[in-house]
Amino acid sequence: YEITTLFHFVARSWMDEDLPLEYQFGFMSFGNELLLQAKSEIALASSILPSGLVNHSTTTKLEVFDALSASSFRIYGITLKPTDSSAASNYIESIVSTSMSSTDINMVGSILNAVNCSGVINCNKVNRHGCSDVDFSCGPCLEGFIGESGSKNSLCVYHPLISSTPKTVLITYKCKSDNDCDLFQYCDSSGSCGKMPKQCPNSCSNQGDCSFINSNTGLQVPKCDMTSSDCQAVCKCIAGFGGASCALSSAQVQQKIILRQKMLVSFNNQTTKSASPQEVISRASTLSSITQKVDELGAEAVRPVFSAVGDILQSALVIGVGYEKLGGVLQSVDNVASVSSGDGT
Repeated sequence: YEITTLFHFVARSWMDEDLPLEYQFGFMSFGNELLLQAKSEIALASSILPSGLVNHSTTTKLEVFDALSASSFRIYGITLKPTDSSAASNYIESIVSTSMSSTDINMVGSILNAVNCSGVINCNKVNRHGCSDVDFSCGPCLEGFIGESGSKNSLCVYHPLISSTPKTVLITYKCKSDNDCDLFQYCDSSGSCGKMPKQCPNSCSNQGDCSFINSNTGLQVPKCDMTSSDCQAVCKCIAGFGGASCALSSAQVQQKIILRQKMLVSFNNQTTKSASPQEVISRASTLSSITQKVDELGAEAVRPVFSAVGDILQSALVIGVGYEKLGGVLQSVDNVASVSSGDGT
């Protein structure tokens, strides 16, 4: 079972001329490779595991290093049975503090980042990948298709059709259905073709209003069509609700903000002296996991996140870790910048 079953991992029969061997155990969570046990000569580890999104399968990884830092790895998928939400809540309540281990931070981050895919449409019909990283939303456009970027529920079209379509279409075209209109257009109530507006996630769960915001100024604008790159659709939740889709109560959002803040404090309390390249890369992934959901970051997160980013980049510079391996750091900066500018919740 996810969260409640204790798994034991053992590395056996690994051989190399350049001894000693060191072993690192981890798992994948929403694109981040998170550690269960940092690199050491101990060839075993024990941990619970969070459930993955697809068929409740979680991918675990063992990486083995020799004395010259050459490495080889094996991955193994584990299908977990889901538990009820109370098990996750009880675990989080028992473990979250300002003095958590890296493993505990990774585990709690994976639980908090779980995606709610209930009610998601058939993503193949809109030429998108399945729901994977944003609540109530399909994934990005399939390869070869173009549409609204990121995880959305809007239509993606095969891109050769774009070049054969007029770039400018008068909205006075008359129509009876959306099929009578051009790409990224719809038939409005007056029988005219208009540009398809961007949509808010899950229609703001019927607990908020969908507004359009200029991405550069943060100011509200009257319209934002699907092909515009300088605006976005965001939910303005009614009193008592919050989150990107207004699906949570204000109390639930505040609780998640507090949890992530404690994780950030704990993360920054951990020493980074004599860190190995693998540990620096792992810290970048952990920070990305902590800051993954912008609407669950408070203003208090800005300072510790920038402090953590500076620490990771400095360690990477000293050790010689290429910045291309620290992509999670850039995403953390983007997310906390959204909070700083007031666009987070």
